[in-house]
Amino acid sequence: MSKSPSDQNLSGKKSDSDQKKVKTEFLISKNIESDSITFQLSTKEDSVIKTDNKILSDFLNKLENLVTRDREEIPSFTRIYHKEKLISETFNEVEKKSDSSFHSEILCIRNAKEN
Repeated sequence: MSKSPSDQNLSGKKSDSDQKKVKTEFLISKNIESDSITFQLSTKEDSVIKTDNKILSDFLNKLENLVTRDREEIPSFTRIYHKEKLISETFNEVEKKSDSSFHSEILCIRNAKEN
């Protein structure tokens, strides 16, 4: 049985309303006394946000490596994707540069504009 045009978007795929939605919550906490860092990840189905677990897993692994390598920096890691292709990724450099304009989000946007 073929699908009627109202069941499909212009690319012929099912609309987002037919796809399963997943909300992902991520928390990083740092215990200053023991200098330990904890990563927590939880997902909840039927939420607003849809995530790609491979991309998220890669992101979290990279963030964990950066945080453990550079403990003096505030842990913030940003990535920008265009059409599912990674075009920019940056980690905070605020403490390293002593400049508040070196937040990962700002650096990532600057880097993406250059590429």
